[in-house]
Amino acid sequence: MRKINGTTVILELSFNQEELVRAKTLQEIAKLELAYKKKFPDIEIRFDLKGRAAGQFSQRRKKYFIRYNVAIFKRYFKQNLDSTIAHEVGHFAVQVLYPRRRLKPHGIEWREVMAVLGADDSVCHQFDLAGLPQRKERRFSYHCACQEHQLSCRKHNKIQAGKVQYFCRLCGSSLRAIP
Repeated sequence: MRKINGTTVILELSFNQEELVRAKTLQEIAKLELAYKKKFPDIEIRFDLKGRAAGQFSQRRKKYFIRYNVAIFKRYFKQNLDSTIAHEVGHFAVQVLYPRRRLKPHGIEWREVMAVLGADDSVCHQFDLAGLPQRKERRFSYHCACQEHQLSCRKHNKIQAGKVQYFCRLCGSSLRAIP
């Protein structure tokens, strides 16, 4: 539970809901194993994603993860059960079926996997996220000869470390931090 704008919001799925998500994820993977006649590696399913994404597939070394956003699942459980799970399993399958290739995240291969799953191949959800906790990236003010720029934390840190210098696209002068 968390208070957001004075309202208490429950940010947990019930045990049954979590188990349903896990079972549906494994069911979609099993469907692909049959279709492609290939055993997929084990995958860790987590419920720790925050922000605007409903789900996320990632790989670290030889371990695979699918992370789900509890707040979005809580509000739109049925829709996520039908679309988000297949979407993320699709990314996992592409990684397993086409290893060591640099493919577009929602390219032809991913769309093919989505067709095998019989799932919608739309890229983003259209959920109303008002009132849900959002992760906001801090922005840093920089200026050039003609205007002020707002840079991401990542770009700011690269400049501070002396690894890169950014230039204005309009006037061509270098960006300098505003104290």
